[in-house]
Amino acid sequence: MVLYRANEALFSHPQVDEIEYLETPAPPFERPPGTYLAAGLPHARVAIAAVSLLPSLFFLLALPRTRRNLLLSGLMAAEPTLALSGIQLLPEAPAAALAALSLVLAHRGRNRMGGFVLGAAALFRGELLLLLPLLPILGRKGRTMALFALAAVAPVIAVNVASGGPPSVASTGGVNLWIGSEWSLLSTPPGVEFEQLMEVRPGQTFTGRAAAVIADDPAGWAFRGVIKALAFFTLPGPGRNIDSGEALKPLIALLGVTALFLAGAAGMRRDLASVLMISGILSAFLFFPSVRYRVVFLPAFALSASSLPWKRLIPALPAVLVLSLLLPYPGHVRPGLNTLLTAQNALRENNAPMCLALLDEAVHHGFEGADIHNIRASAMAIEGREFREVLMEFGLALEAAPRSPTVWRNMAAFLWNYGRTGHAQEAARTAVRLDPGLEAELSEILGE
Repeated sequence: MVLYRANEALFSHPQVDEIEYLETPAPPFERPPGTYLAAGLPHARVAIAAVSLLPSLFFLLALPRTRRNLLLSGLMAAEPTLALSGIQLLPEAPAAALAALSLVLAHRGRNRMGGFVLGAAALFRGELLLLLPLLPILGRKGRTMALFALAAVAPVIAVNVASGGPPSVASTGGVNLWIGSEWSLLSTPPGVEFEQLMEVRPGQTFTGRAAAVIADDPAGWAFRGVIKALAFFTLPGPGRNIDSGEALKPLIALLGVTALFLAGAAGMRRDLASVLMISGILSAFLFFPSVRYRVVFLPAFALSASSLPWKRLIPALPAVLVLSLLLPYPGHVRPGLNTLLTAQNALRENNAPMCLALLDEAVHHGFEGADIHNIRASAMAIEGREFREVLMEFGLALEAAPRSPTVWRNMAAFLWNYGRTGHAQEAARTAVRLDPGLEAELSEILGE
């Protein structure tokens, strides 16, 4: 509750989550299908926040009642990044709950059900499928789990293939592989600047673009992968869509719990928890590290830490802290991103004065770039500011992001509303050339 109240303005709208998935035209299973289920729940935010407590409950009810396991259960309930995923309506919380349940089932020898539950978790976070080639390490038990995990995702894969889509449970794998292939992609926050980088020409795919980067500089790509894998262990943790450090300020002391769990990596052995831990690190190496994605694997790290001798756990804790303080990771979000997102939410609600005040605050925090000017220009237009003043702000946005269809679309609407028909049509044609999907939205301005 403390975390939600401190970030209520930021979370008043979804970020990159289930509600957005429902509102975006896409084939049924192109995005993680679990997100559709979660978005349809009544009082979804409360429901997902409650789901974030399930790993703690599973450990409490299913593991032997030793002092360590009781402590583990209590700490899982207090882990702040899991709570953050819960109040953001993100699929990481259900995926983490299912991963924890799978660990408990495997601990009790129920390998078939444990494997099926792991597959179900992958319907929320596709990165979990990375564990499938690793599970056979566990011998017959692992092969059984891999088979039943496949049984959980096979219907979704079959539907995707039958409808002409990719044979996957989510379409974001290729995009994330590409984003994680270059520092410039990781260091550009979501928005109109990144929108330019996302442009795919006919015949190109994001997976193909990633493959080209890897082929051009395999050593450089591998080096970046190692840095990303190390950044997986940093506190509060890296991210792209949200500044987790800023969001977690009210619970900053509880990051010690996260550090304790991450130190469980020192307890690698031949068991399911270790396979999950390796999958999480491999996910960061291939794609990119993020607090959101790391949450899915935290139950495995926690379970490993709970059974690790203190003489191995205690040296691992300083290693996490040293990485957090000293690792130069270029993929951290720009400071002020959360404030910018809150300003964007205020603009959606047509609260231009609040939006402009928040943009000034974001600049004060250190945020810079095209999004500041694009959002500010739109807010100024709503306030009815002078034509020249608003146009100048759009010009600054285009200087930073000249190939952003969103900026050209917004400027076209602004010019149209001010009666500058010819210039509005020219801006609209540019927007459609950059993103043909905008043609229907801009049809009135285009005269079609």
